[in-house]
Amino acid sequence: MDAGLAAVCGALAGAVATTGAALATGWATREAARIAARSQHRKDRREPRQAIYKDFLTAAHNFARILKRSGGMVSNIEQIDEAFSNELQAVAAEITRIRVDLSLHGPENVSELARKIDELAVEARTETSVYVVLGVFEDAGELTDQDRRDRQNARERIRYLTPVIQEQTIQFERAARLALDDDGSQ
Repeated sequence: MDAGLAAVCGALAGAVATTGAALATGWATREAARIAARSQHRKDRREPRQAIYKDFLTAAHNFARILKRSGGMVSNIEQIDEAFSNELQAVAAEITRIRVDLSLHGPENVSELARKIDELAVEARTETSVYVVLGVFEDAGELTDQDRRDRQNARERIRYLTPVIQEQTIQFERAARLALDDDGSQ
């Protein structure tokens, strides 16, 4: 090989090595930027999620506590009155309001549990209203046999829904904690 050809081959090898190094550096830089952007995105998603999860969990616990206090215990169910029903309705409305926001924050399993709790709260609120309204008719002596059965059914549904709502709230709490702990590495 003469000196000219050796010089050309050397220059070509240097150019290929430089190009390869530039491509590798560019790829590594893009990958580092992508990782940093993903990390920042997760952080930006976590902070609002934490706040909305906390608000929803507080409302769900309040609902379960109120329901258990006066509605879910066999010995206390006769304590359901209009004031109790109004209190329950206010908290149920709060659950629905927060769930709408929560559904946008995800993830899907957390949103699904929130939807279930919301549906159960609406059902408990409805059964409580039925129980209270029919109680007014009972006090006035205007209750039919069907009304008595409906009131009894409402009472039984309230008793059934109380532990179900409590369990769903515990499941939501676990799912929310896992969602907040997810660092995206899995």
